[in-house]
Amino acid sequence: MRLGLCMILLVFLKFTLHAQQLLIIDSSSTLLNATVEARNIETNKKTKGAAINGLFQLPTSGRFIINIHSIGFEDYQSTMNVEKMQVLKVMLSKSITTITDIVVTGEIGNKTPKNSVIPIKVIDSKKISLMGAQNLRDVLTNESGIRISQDNLLGSSISMQGISGENVKILLDGVPIIGRQNGNIDLSQIDLSNIERIEIIEGPMSVNYGTNALGGVINIITKKGSLQKNSIALKTYYESIGTYNSGLVANTHIKKLTLQMNASRNFFDGWSATDKYEAFPQQHLADTSRLKTWKPKTQFNTGISLGYKIKNWDLKYKSGYFNELILNRGMPRAPYYEDAFDDTYNTLRLDNTFLANYSKTSKRLWNTQLSYNYYKRIKNTYYTDLTSLVKQFSVMPEDQDTSKFTLLNFRSSYISAYKKLNYEAGVDVNNESATGLRIKQNLQNQGDYAFFAVGEYDLLSSLTLRGGLRAAYNTHYKAPMLPSFNAKWFINSKNIIRVSFSKGFKAPSLKELYFNFVDFNHNIIGNTNLKAETSNSINLQYNFVAMYGKTLVKFESKAFYNHLNNLITLAQIQGLSYTYVNIGVYKTTGIQVNGDITLGNFKINAGVNVVGRYNQLANSQQVSKFYYSPEYITSLSYQISRYYTQINLLYKFNGKLQTYVLNDMNNIVIQEVASYSWADLSITQPFSKNLSVGGGIKNIFNIQNIQTTTGTSFHQSGNQMPIGAGRFWFFSINYLLQK
Repeated sequence: MRLGLCMILLVFLKFTLHAQQLLIIDSSSTLLNATVEARNIETNKKTKGAAINGLFQLPTSGRFIINIHSIGFEDYQSTMNVEKMQVLKVMLSKSITTITDIVVTGEIGNKTPKNSVIPIKVIDSKKISLMGAQNLRDVLTNESGIRISQDNLLGSSISMQGISGENVKILLDGVPIIGRQNGNIDLSQIDLSNIERIEIIEGPMSVNYGTNALGGVINIITKKGSLQKNSIALKTYYESIGTYNSGLVANTHIKKLTLQMNASRNFFDGWSATDKYEAFPQQHLADTSRLKTWKPKTQFNTGISLGYKIKNWDLKYKSGYFNELILNRGMPRAPYYEDAFDDTYNTLRLDNTFLANYSKTSKRLWNTQLSYNYYKRIKNTYYTDLTSLVKQFSVMPEDQDTSKFTLLNFRSSYISAYKKLNYEAGVDVNNESATGLRIKQNLQNQGDYAFFAVGEYDLLSSLTLRGGLRAAYNTHYKAPMLPSFNAKWFINSKNIIRVSFSKGFKAPSLKELYFNFVDFNHNIIGNTNLKAETSNSINLQYNFVAMYGKTLVKFESKAFYNHLNNLITLAQIQGLSYTYVNIGVYKTTGIQVNGDITLGNFKINAGVNVVGRYNQLANSQQVSKFYYSPEYITSLSYQISRYYTQINLLYKFNGKLQTYVLNDMNNIVIQEVASYSWADLSITQPFSKNLSVGGGIKNIFNIQNIQTTTGTSFHQSGNQMPIGAGRFWFFSINYLLQK
């Protein structure tokens, strides 16, 4: 196997390194994408093109004037002699006045993070690739200020600034992703094979995006089609715990029409701590080992994107399909272990979006999007005869369930930019439906019709003020008026201060309003009198960036405070009956500090994040108002210049979570989730501009479950919470073919 792989790599190298080339890197020897213009001084012939992953091929040898441009770096110009079969290294200097990423989330037009009034965190495709991340859960696991929780059937969920995932809005190219289970989007269902970058805003963005944006917004930006090149990107990925992923992204163009297609298959064979290593999945006897801690799953993702530019119009249509099957095999039943009850969970998601942008000038722009999203989840329980493998549906009604959700979204806004004043005004129309046997009358709809306006004014050359307002009408509850205020003080090129006050809200979901699950074991009903959750939030951020010789230094500190009213939760009302109620207030506060140093080939990042969560019993009992949980993160990156090998080590410590609750005896007891550490090591080796190979170890500390306890030091009860599928290694191959 290894010999065969080496032979393949040698063949690729033979065909890709056959001529004189430029190798474009930064001070840490990272390979850069850039545009290159080379003029042969003797023939005066120009060659233009793009350097992909650092490599640009020159047509002939000779004496050239070379011009190189790469976003985030100083422009480069030099005269050099190029010999046949020679590779010349060119190192670009970073520009501290330019940031590489253009962000769009919540912005009035496209801006860099440095120019944005709202603090935006960007995770680009390069970082995603280096860490070997396959889905959104993998990416966010090591991010500061974000905490991931796991349910092996409902999937993974998130909290930001101590606020749970049902209050974090997740967007795909600005379109809401639907299909929340227990209020959360399963992060492991969001594939990253066609992702350009991820933009994260912490704190309320309800003025721009409405409900569920109370805690923040995560916007996943997909790759765009190109009119300059045709390409096919192939990817394979393997994990030693039984993960086998493959995918491709293809791009072509016909005149002004761009066409992009993507497809991927992700397969996980399931995992338990007692499993033995298998290079390929094998069939096993139907014994007790059939029960897996981490359930087997198969995912299919496909998508198509069409783009067309005509005069002042930029038109685009996108369609995506996702299908996931999770298999929960049951334990063989005593005394003969010849049968078992098995569950299947099948998820189907369809997304269709039409985008139309009109711009007669660079300072006037109409943006319109129309999207339709469909989500269905089917849960079935089977009685399985392990001798004949014949399956029959369970006769218990609660063992079968189908839930369907749809969202029709229309959003249109007008953007205008003056010398000192920029503003955006628009409408945001949403119609959501829920269908299922556990929904009252089997079908419910909810409409939300909103107007929003956001404006930015440069009061001084160094001070920008931003204000926003959202007014909405909802068919099922009274929607609150939502204001926001932001300010950015650009002290100088090294120092920036941002401050914001925002009001956020979360609408009662259709499930919370109309859930109706009553049988022998359950009695849960919705509450049509629920009010919207609202919040008042204050955020303060300071950024520092400077170059000292060849050393790039970045520093960031944040502080925040969130006050939530009318928090919606499931509560016991009588006997074994439950319903959703608005229950008082919830608060979070915290501080985050991060530092980043880049010196030559070495880069180090370290940070501390402390989040305080409000104790619900603080007003009536003698307990602390806030309980605090720390996080510590460290990342180390080093590139071996000679071989362009990139080595990355990520570490994160998640502190214990504590709160006070009342037990069955009406006594105050501590509820605690234990702390744990997570670390990943990855190595990436490019062999050419077309081929790269990666690998490494994930979950180095072999974290599988952590303890959750409730009680006093003398009387405790505890459970195990799943975190990771043990320590495992991974390997990936990425190949890009383009013309």
